[in-house]
Amino acid sequence: MKTLQPNDAIEQALSEAAQVDLSWIKPPPVADGWTLAPDALRFVTRMVEVLRPRHILELGSGLSTRLLSRA
Repeated sequence: MKTLQPNDAIEQALSEAAQVDLSWIKPPPVADGWTLAPDALRFVTRMVEVLRPRHILELGSGLSTRLLSRA
């Protein structure tokens, strides 16, 4: 598998982020200042799917933790 350059990975994640399904999140996320906004959640999910890191250091304790565990 070819390793993407960081800029290429970002571009790919940005272009594909809208395809990420967040319908499993109940209640749906809102941009209220306490959680990542839906567009950021989609981008982070695609970055993990594109880069497939072996390790992720996650400092959240809520929605982003659940999201990253599913990516």
